[in-house]
Amino acid sequence: MKRVDVRHGLATLAVLGGALSPPVQARMTAPPESFVLGRDANGEPCAATRAWNDTRLTSLFDRAWAITCRGVAASRPQGSVLAVRGATPPAVDAERCGAPVSIAMEGVGQVEARACIDATLGLPVTTIRFERDGVHFIGAAAATALGPLEATLRTAAGIAAPPAGRDVVIASSIDVAAIPPAPATAMPATAASEIDPAAALQTGIALNQRGVYVEASRLLNDALSRLPASTPPLNRVELELEAGLADSNISQFDAASEHLDRAGTLLAQQPNIDRAAFLESKRATYRGLDLINRRDFAKAVEALGSGDAAGQPLKDPAVLADLNQPSAGTGATASIANSDTAQLSRLLLEAQRQWARSVAFLATGDTGRARSALQRAVGNVTQLQRSVDPAAIIPIKARIQRQFGRVEARDGRIGPALVHFDCALATLQNVAPEDPRTCLLAPVGARRSGSGAQAPGNSAGPLIAETGLERASLFARQPGADQTKVLADFDASVEALIASSAAGGIVPPAMETYLDLLADRDAAAPIAAVEERFFRAIQAVGEPAIARQVAQLQRIVTANGPLGAKVRDRAELERQVVRIRYQLATASPEEAKLLEQERGAAEVQLASVNATLAADQRYRSVDDRPATIAEVQQALRPGEAYLKVTRLRSRTYGIVIDRDRAYVYALAATVPEVDGIAAKVRTSIRNDSGSLPFFDVPAAFTLFKLIAGPAERALLKADAIVVDPSGPLENLPAGVLVTDLASVRGYVSTRATQPNDYSKVAFLGSQAQLSGALSARSFLISRALPESTAANPFIGFGQNAPAAALSDALTSRRISFGQGCDISYGDLAQIMNANRPVSASEIGIAATALGVPNAPEVIGQAFNDAALVTEGQRGDFDRYQVIHFATHGLPEMRVDCHRIPPSLVTSLEPPAEAGGYPSDGLLTFSEIAGLRLNANLVVLSACDTASGVSQLGGRLSGQDESAATLDGLVRAFITANARAVLATYWNVPASVETDAFIRTFYATGRTATIGAALRAAQRTTIAKPDFSHPYFWGAYFLVGDASKTMLSSGTDATRVAAR
Repeated sequence: MKRVDVRHGLATLAVLGGALSPPVQARMTAPPESFVLGRDANGEPCAATRAWNDTRLTSLFDRAWAITCRGVAASRPQGSVLAVRGATPPAVDAERCGAPVSIAMEGVGQVEARACIDATLGLPVTTIRFERDGVHFIGAAAATALGPLEATLRTAAGIAAPPAGRDVVIASSIDVAAIPPAPATAMPATAASEIDPAAALQTGIALNQRGVYVEASRLLNDALSRLPASTPPLNRVELELEAGLADSNISQFDAASEHLDRAGTLLAQQPNIDRAAFLESKRATYRGLDLINRRDFAKAVEALGSGDAAGQPLKDPAVLADLNQPSAGTGATASIANSDTAQLSRLLLEAQRQWARSVAFLATGDTGRARSALQRAVGNVTQLQRSVDPAAIIPIKARIQRQFGRVEARDGRIGPALVHFDCALATLQNVAPEDPRTCLLAPVGARRSGSGAQAPGNSAGPLIAETGLERASLFARQPGADQTKVLADFDASVEALIASSAAGGIVPPAMETYLDLLADRDAAAPIAAVEERFFRAIQAVGEPAIARQVAQLQRIVTANGPLGAKVRDRAELERQVVRIRYQLATASPEEAKLLEQERGAAEVQLASVNATLAADQRYRSVDDRPATIAEVQQALRPGEAYLKVTRLRSRTYGIVIDRDRAYVYALAATVPEVDGIAAKVRTSIRNDSGSLPFFDVPAAFTLFKLIAGPAERALLKADAIVVDPSGPLENLPAGVLVTDLASVRGYVSTRATQPNDYSKVAFLGSQAQLSGALSARSFLISRALPESTAANPFIGFGQNAPAAALSDALTSRRISFGQGCDISYGDLAQIMNANRPVSASEIGIAATALGVPNAPEVIGQAFNDAALVTEGQRGDFDRYQVIHFATHGLPEMRVDCHRIPPSLVTSLEPPAEAGGYPSDGLLTFSEIAGLRLNANLVVLSACDTASGVSQLGGRLSGQDESAATLDGLVRAFITANARAVLATYWNVPASVETDAFIRTFYATGRTATIGAALRAAQRTTIAKPDFSHPYFWGAYFLVGDASKTMLSSGTDATRVAAR
């Protein structure tokens, strides 16, 4: 017999409406259970969520909300609001608070304000108290969240509605400078770590349901790392499940699998508990959703099953009778008395499962079973909305109606499909459709259109944007559709997508229809407004996390003064907090205790830095809006072009901008076709055969023609090209593309006698100065940055000392990287000794060619990661304009259970007899990001320095979002404030020709731009028939501003080099 666990929790109850279906009149006047609050002083979106477990609540009439903001501590509240009835408000903790002051607050009037150290948050806060209509309102928030705190107080008190959207910046009206400080003795050494699991789960579920997946992932992963030891195992299971779904929704599939597997392991340890059976059903459903995200639809159908995974609640007569009863009374107590909360949760899960089955069936072409599954989901939701607040099931209702539209469209019925999409949009916007009878799921409590419909920037923004895009795509297929109206619908949806700021790398498939329409219209007659729409749209879906981070860092960090240092401090502390979050998942109890202490101390420092930055207008004004074509044209140099390639689901798109016009187009091949050609080119440069393959010149020409499209002439006449890559150019240097058919024919005609002579082939790398950009916005920012102000021209690092052979006892000594696993000294030494150290002569060649033959070199045992980290964080390296690393790069790899992140090889020092390691020999990309540089150029001349990082590896090194492209060493050096980085795609051979390449590059760079220097070195190598194969010169590529010179004009460094 199963034991019933009634601790299903108020978290699920809150998601189903907080309280189950109170009367309409009460719902109209009571504040929402959760609502968005705009953005805080850091630019992060915030939300208020009902805090049911707040220990200060003393009666059913009291209410509390927690304020959370996106960021590295996403699950830990940044503020709170308490509303209590009674003559006497809760007492003030005088030991933790400064003296009170009466101060004006917008919309409220005079309030009592204090500076305190909040015991719950463990942070310095400003507290606000006032009384209204017999209710005492008490709010507290960190400095960065004061604006959202005021918005919460006004909403809770019924003074104002919640902010209209998540992108509204809510400034504080409180004059903080007039408030006496809190007692210095009250400041904690570490921030509070534990959180309320129910509140975190409630918020995470809501974010997942609303389509705000990136925020859901951050919050849920952060919550899992902060769970109290007393957390019941099944509560942990549910958080793991929601985190797994969130990570899967943003294509972090490795992490998603780990979450779902951990949930399964925990569930296996909780047999014969009713709630465990429910959660096992939920895990099966989420596994199916994960398979849908991976586009493995056949396995998804199997995982989602054919039976009722939630226990067939609609076949239980007692449940049906109970659900069909009208609500008696109000509030959570009455609702629980009238309905079995666990059964309601099962109904919601079953609706989700049937919807997911429909998606999987439709993807396999089975419209009949897709429709049947949806009909079952309608039955679940129909029962649910009789017993819960209708707002709680808006997302699933909209998804079901949207899926009905897809099924109708697959059967060729576009008109009925559009009706279903209109119903879905009306549901999301909480407005009544023109004819409610047309909707299978009738709206309950919806407003009439125009009576305060939800803005796209609000909580349902991402779903509204995606649904609107898909509807516009269907509308475009309707015979006789007004194309002007179609484009207007698309435009509105793209603006909603941008306003929601929540795409998180997820690209709505309907975006391809929009881009195709724009490209076709522009091909018929170039129109500047159409090209601008196209450019704006591809920026809305394709910008990676690195570009957003660099946009902020590059704008501010390079400025002189304390602000730049504070921004750097904030970035380093955030990486530290994120790293610890994921390390805790596999830490032992002893390690976890130390990690918690480290995180607490970092969060206290982070709160202090954030408070300083929040007061500075320069920091708040960081611009992350999409760039315009005009802005790019203004930043381009004469004779320069900007090429952006964006791969979506089935099509790849391009835009080329020069100073005269723009070209927008779809590549004339599908994604698999383009990727196949790119793979042929890559494998003809290097493969695993052990010999040099013949370079596929015709394939390289075909790929150039596809990528260039109608902009071919503009690219051919450009002297410099900035490449913003995706798809075929993610892991292939653009310089190896072939631009001229005559040179292809010439090579083919001589291939029989001179198969390895490519000296007459027209490579793009010998024609144009090439550089890479991380995004359009980061390109604009990099062009606006001043040159390095460092006093010295050059420093070189390299020729690491080989790892020494030691006794068996010392060889077996373990080295820990703090990521839940360790590696023996012997195994690590073997990895590092696999490649012969790069000779220090390369540094001398580079320095002499640049005109500074006596430049400092750090080589041998002095070249170790411990020294570099200490000196780099101290700022010792910000005195150099050019930094050259002559060492090998290691791609991310696994050894036994250990994950070694992308790293530069330095000198591994033997373990000390007493224990510990002076140096682990690896300068990891997280350590590189913490260096404080002021360089025009960083050169990574050896192998695998462009290697990316896996999703989990990135998280363990402090970045929430990562990908296997430039998110490794290149990202780290740009984050550390290198204006440009020269890296390599593959192992560069140690040879006389490589030395000549380096010599030409630096000699040209004494007077020419960095881009011109790279082109000169590649041209020189290509001109030599024996070394003209792209293997010898094509590996090198630039990221960043290649239009600058290596040495800044007018500095001491330039004068030294000119001697």
